[in-house]
Amino acid sequence: MIRTVRTNQLRVINISAIKCIKPYHLEQEFNTFSLQDRLNYAINIYEDGNIVSVVTDAGAHGTHVAGIVGANYNDAQLDGIAPGCQIVSIKIGDSRLGSMETGTALTRAMYQARTSNVHIINMSYGESCSITSSTHSNSRASRIMSDLVHQHNVLFFASAGNNGPALSTVGAPGGIFPDTIGIGAYVTGPMMSQQYAMSTQTPNQPYTWSSRGPTPDGDIGVSVTSCGAAITCVPQWTLSKNQRMNGTSMSSPHATGCMTLVLSGLKQLGMEWNSNWIKQAIQTSASKVDTNSHDQTFSTGNGLVQVEHCFDWLTSHPIRPYRYEISCEYPNLRVDTARGIYLREPSEVKGITSVAVTVQAKVKESNHKNDQLLKLNQLVHLECDMSSHVNYPKSLIISSNSNQFTIKVDCNKIKSGSTMSGIINAFDSTDRSYGPLFSIPITIIKPDESTGTSSTPFTHSSECTFSPGHIYRQFVVPPSGAQFVTCRIKTKSSIDTKRDFSVHAVQLLPKLSHDEFNFKKIITLNGEFDEWKESWKVRPKVTMELCVAQYWSISGDSHLQIELEWGGFTLDKSSPINCHVHNMVEPITIKNELFNAHLDLKMELDSFERLIQPHSNQITIQSDQRNTTLDGVGTVQAIIDYKFTLDCAIDKCHLYVPTLNSVLYESPFESQLIMLYNNNNEYLGVFDAFKSKSNLKLPKGDYVAKLQIRHDQLSSVQDLLYRPIVLGAQLPKKISLSAYDCIQDAYCDSGKKTTRHKLNNSCTQLTFVSLASFSKQAGGHSDLKDLKCNLLKGKLHYQKDVKNANVELVVHVDYTSPPAPKNKQTLNDSLEKKLLDSMIQFVKDSIKNKSFNQDEITNLIQNYVPNLKDLNVELNKSHLLLLFARDRKQEELIIRQAQKILESIDEQDLILHFGMMDKSQQDDEITDASLLIKNQLYANKKEIYLDAIKSLVEHADHESELYKDAIVKYKRWFEKNDKNKLILLEVEFDKKQGLFGSALSKLNKAIKEEPKNEKELFDERLKLIKEMGSEWYCWNVFMENLKAKKYPKGHLLF
Repeated sequence: MIRTVRTNQLRVINISAIKCIKPYHLEQEFNTFSLQDRLNYAINIYEDGNIVSVVTDAGAHGTHVAGIVGANYNDAQLDGIAPGCQIVSIKIGDSRLGSMETGTALTRAMYQARTSNVHIINMSYGESCSITSSTHSNSRASRIMSDLVHQHNVLFFASAGNNGPALSTVGAPGGIFPDTIGIGAYVTGPMMSQQYAMSTQTPNQPYTWSSRGPTPDGDIGVSVTSCGAAITCVPQWTLSKNQRMNGTSMSSPHATGCMTLVLSGLKQLGMEWNSNWIKQAIQTSASKVDTNSHDQTFSTGNGLVQVEHCFDWLTSHPIRPYRYEISCEYPNLRVDTARGIYLREPSEVKGITSVAVTVQAKVKESNHKNDQLLKLNQLVHLECDMSSHVNYPKSLIISSNSNQFTIKVDCNKIKSGSTMSGIINAFDSTDRSYGPLFSIPITIIKPDESTGTSSTPFTHSSECTFSPGHIYRQFVVPPSGAQFVTCRIKTKSSIDTKRDFSVHAVQLLPKLSHDEFNFKKIITLNGEFDEWKESWKVRPKVTMELCVAQYWSISGDSHLQIELEWGGFTLDKSSPINCHVHNMVEPITIKNELFNAHLDLKMELDSFERLIQPHSNQITIQSDQRNTTLDGVGTVQAIIDYKFTLDCAIDKCHLYVPTLNSVLYESPFESQLIMLYNNNNEYLGVFDAFKSKSNLKLPKGDYVAKLQIRHDQLSSVQDLLYRPIVLGAQLPKKISLSAYDCIQDAYCDSGKKTTRHKLNNSCTQLTFVSLASFSKQAGGHSDLKDLKCNLLKGKLHYQKDVKNANVELVVHVDYTSPPAPKNKQTLNDSLEKKLLDSMIQFVKDSIKNKSFNQDEITNLIQNYVPNLKDLNVELNKSHLLLLFARDRKQEELIIRQAQKILESIDEQDLILHFGMMDKSQQDDEITDASLLIKNQLYANKKEIYLDAIKSLVEHADHESELYKDAIVKYKRWFEKNDKNKLILLEVEFDKKQGLFGSALSKLNKAIKEEPKNEKELFDERLKLIKEMGSEWYCWNVFMENLKAKKYPKGHLLF
């Protein structure tokens, strides 16, 4: 049987009832699970049949993308762009992550692409990415992509991203990596009328949401643009013939399909090609888009893809083996070296900036490499459309060595608040039609400064008239002391219909992705003087772009007033604010560098983090087909196990690796995936490179987290074997902290607290955060001591009525385990107890193994078990006979021995002993050795007493008074540790009474409440359902297969 798990449902498919199929790449065979769900699947076989991969869709996205490229209906109206192409479909979206790509899937896909000898790759995937000069050389994904493109002549198209309309929002790999061709999204009039059924068309333009360049290191970001929507095929399980989707996920396959036609034409002519030559043709032949201002280059790159012009260019220009890498260095560079010139911070746009440029020629690794490098002696002419602001050489001779020259950019002539962009293009002096051999993009943004005084807010105000798709950009520098900004947008004229606008704000910090300080929201305005208002966090003295755009599909003009108002206080502590419990009091100095404002403090902790140390690890070299690199080397994989116990339930939990958190495409490792299991091996969840909001709830119990790390170097993997991972979750109850004006009050956590008051410009306030109040709440918090956390996290709000007027607050708890209790028994007492225990265990083993008959066992118990002083010896002998009788299923002897035990134990004496004990009399607190021995004797009596009761419950006649009296006694002695036994006894009683529904209800409830005994209870439930008869057959089948999911024999493969 193959079992497949879906949302709230378990489906079972009988393999014997379906047709056998071969791996899809061999015979293109596939099957459908059932006509009910219409879910198609294919298989792959790996490692000589040890792994069978059953492949299904993670969503409808991939089928739609493939349909744009090559859907083949023999109908021109329905066909894809290149219906005759052969598509190799490789799944990189992990279904467990909601179709999120993983590093392992991505690298395996690229290896398979090479194995399958593909000509073009389309990747309609991507994420935001931090970028440094070493990103491309150290990134595992970037290095493999570069090898595919340049060593194996594979064209690599990828979506630029859907994170616009602000600048510098392109993602990886399409917009960031230098060897991919990043595709923006464009919408045309025919698309509006046919795909969107718009009665009123708006101008042809880039989609509002399409990501814009430049990259943080100055590259153009978007190579070319293409149609960003399509109506085409989707999987059968959607029960839909086709569907419209839009995004750069659609524009990228559109461009891929266009180039598929071009390559098909070249193959028809018997022409050879290389990837750099094709990329040159695509960019040179692209049709320039007539858009307003400088958005043309930012949003559409070199223009719209043109199939015929590209083919004509290729057939009229010979292949050149060279490509050129650009490196720019200048002061205040956000990265170590850049691919272009990008100036946007106040310190960067003052005066004249001198830029050192290096041009390095590259050729493919081959036997002819040295000959090609020796031949290179290229005279190029440089041209720039910003000549009034840029001083550059007009010509340059390029050889195989590093070629260097200097560019000077004069920012003095640029007005504040304006943006300028251009490109220095290098043309072959003998063939200008070949297009630029290399380009140096230049982007200059000179931001405005906000104005304000001690009594008036620091603001920035403007007005703008919008048309469909129109984008208005403000570049403003938040003043010193600003921590958040409040944006107000008002309609200045009557709007007769609801109109959507995109409000997008971005600040770029060195070597971080654009997501770090990013605010984006679609707002709707309607009528005259309608207003929208919201606040978000900012970084002071870092240029912020505020981008407001009327949505591309909204017709009509709109006149808006846009106002920014800065607020916040400066704290002397770093962000986040780190406090330590052992300090008891943390002083914080708060300064107001803006206008007079009210300070209103509120501090709450709402989540925790706990370090989990590694338990074990296993390193393997994977050299099978899926994991062999392009160079033929195996991949190093480490699986690291982390075991931990939860003493209380937690909610909204997540796991992450601090070293590798929030990096994917820029990571030197190709995988950082964590799978979580409970002690029954049940898969609970998966966590990848990005910390996302999780609704995973975990009951108390034991857990195993398995971390997969992959790299091509063993030493790199070994460095991470002993690093901890972090378990984070929501606190069961928020913890409030108090602030005081006086340090003495803070130490006592009493007195006058810091209250809401006005803090004037240039004034400071010293306040003291009391961690004594935290200690009180922690002690009174029933679950906090069970969390064993290292950090407690929350927010310090300094203006409670303003959203995002806060900083992160971290309290270091430094949990340590309590010392183990000391053994206070005397040596003699301990020896006597061990002797009796060993003899009793020997008899128990003899009973279990049936080593002796009844007379021999009785003789062994009566004569050979030592008669040590005051250790319940006679009682233990009776108990051993009871165990013997139970093992031999001798009902009369069981009942007789159980009765004998109950008669020999004074129940009231037991009740008095255990009822009168308090915490001071627990074993780990007792200092009197005689009292310790007494407690152990009573514990031994109680264990035997309860076992005798259990024997009566299981074997006595359920109609007898003996049985009913035993049940009453067992419930009387019920404790947490006996809960599972009591449940099973009650279930057994209900079964013998014919109360199957009552028994099933008790088991269902117990399974939810007893995670440690869940499997035993589940088996009991399954046994009960089988006993309920054929009418419950369907439930029996369901539970049998649910058991395979909840209690598997091992863990899932990565």
